[in-house]
Amino acid sequence: MSLTVLVFVATLFGLFATGARAWRLPHFAGKTDYLLIIASSAWWLVFAAVDAYSTEPADKILASEIAWYGIITTPVFWMTFMATYIRGSEPAAARSHRFATLALGAVTLAIALTNDWHGGIYASVTPDPTPAYPHRLHFSHGFIYNVLAAVVYVAMLATTVQVGLAARRASGLHRRQFLGLLGAALVPWAANAGYNFGNLRILGFDPTPIAFVCIPVVYHVLIARHQLFSLAPVAHHAVFNSHPDSMLVVSASGIVAEANPAAIKLFEASGNPVGQLFAALKANFVPQRTIDASGHAASELCSRDGLTFELRSTTVLAGGKERASIHVFRDVTAIHSANLKLGIAARLMEERLDANVKLHEQLREMALRDSLTGLYNRRSLDEICASMIRRAAEAGQTVSFALIDIDHFKAINDTFGHRAGDDALVRVAAALTAELLPGEMAVRMGGEEFLLAMPDVDEVSAFRRVESCRKALSQDGAGDGAASAVRFSAGLITCEAATCNIETMLTVVDRALYQAKRTGRNRTVVAAGDARSIQDRLARVSLG
Repeated sequence: MSLTVLVFVATLFGLFATGARAWRLPHFAGKTDYLLIIASSAWWLVFAAVDAYSTEPADKILASEIAWYGIITTPVFWMTFMATYIRGSEPAAARSHRFATLALGAVTLAIALTNDWHGGIYASVTPDPTPAYPHRLHFSHGFIYNVLAAVVYVAMLATTVQVGLAARRASGLHRRQFLGLLGAALVPWAANAGYNFGNLRILGFDPTPIAFVCIPVVYHVLIARHQLFSLAPVAHHAVFNSHPDSMLVVSASGIVAEANPAAIKLFEASGNPVGQLFAALKANFVPQRTIDASGHAASELCSRDGLTFELRSTTVLAGGKERASIHVFRDVTAIHSANLKLGIAARLMEERLDANVKLHEQLREMALRDSLTGLYNRRSLDEICASMIRRAAEAGQTVSFALIDIDHFKAINDTFGHRAGDDALVRVAAALTAELLPGEMAVRMGGEEFLLAMPDVDEVSAFRRVESCRKALSQDGAGDGAASAVRFSAGLITCEAATCNIETMLTVVDRALYQAKRTGRNRTVVAAGDARSIQDRLARVSLG
């Protein structure tokens, strides 16, 4: 038996030993895909060894063709395993992904075994002997080979990228673990690139299958060594790392495998707790009394440096055996002198009260807002608008009000439907909102009627702004055969805030709006003095 075959066989035995060890481990995220990696790698390695052992060209070609099942499935299972392991749980479509990968391997195997008919994988096979390997063959690749190689490279690239991103997101022990996995992920790249582009060979043969076999072995050492197969490495990040209490994850051997930032700060005098014995860290606390213990959870009070902590410990079981424990240190110094449970209840009541206050504020805001346009509604006038007028009066300012009504709104609803009517209301509301300056407000009075309130704005400026809004809406989309052009009529009034009364103002500005409707619509009428002379004056001053 040649040295090459012995290397392949020895590697295969190491792979089987790794698989047997993984099989005995309790369930972990991606366990099925991990075992499938080992199985597909073993398939590839077995037929690579047959190829190396055989002397007849026909036998070597057949072994190379059968090996394609492992060649195509190994990197794909590698990709799905890392995706599941990083996520911390299997996706809903995990079984479908495995079935698709197995089906891909079967189809690839069928194509490889029929290569003599189409030459898609191996276009030609010629002898490539050397003194050490007189029976070696050279394979010229066909189009299907390139397609399958692309699938392999895409799976390898996806795996490398997701491991790199996981290493970037992780910290401490997990970051070192993922950096080790990333290093293992680069081995097949280097081996395959060396073989394809640099004619790199190990004992005369393609080193890629051996490189892929290294992956599950290295993964097993990096992950199982600290029992991280059974601990979610990344998915816990959002809750674990942001938790205000100090949390430690301890392996069955008593070594701290993970610590959140609060725990690192708590034990900063002793250095980073990760990698230390939990018993040594706990020895710095003076036990006081046990609060309760039930099942696999226990709670006790302990103190250190004048502070009192509640220590909650939970044992994580898998397969009926203790696999890890989680310890949470909560600082209860402030509430311990009264009553721990009463303090917790008080905090819960405070949180509920805050939630009720926020809900009340949201409901009040919703009650003052129109659900369709988001503008203030008619009920807001007595409170918000009155407050605005009061502030303007205190500052000695004027207040301008524009009462706006969409022209022929019923015709829009009847012609284009109520959705078009709603769209017209929303567009007018958006146009008015765009005109608002700080301290101003827009109100949907009801139906198709709106009110624009503008403190410290004179008559000319108010007229210019309303007319600008009206013209923009009436010209937008005009002539396209849809209800996109919206026209409105408006009544405008400017008065001293100190003498302004909301109800009186609404009566007067409503008359101006009625006059705008009666004189042809799609215009703004000012409710002061002679309407025609004011319109002419404003046209000269504001519109040129």
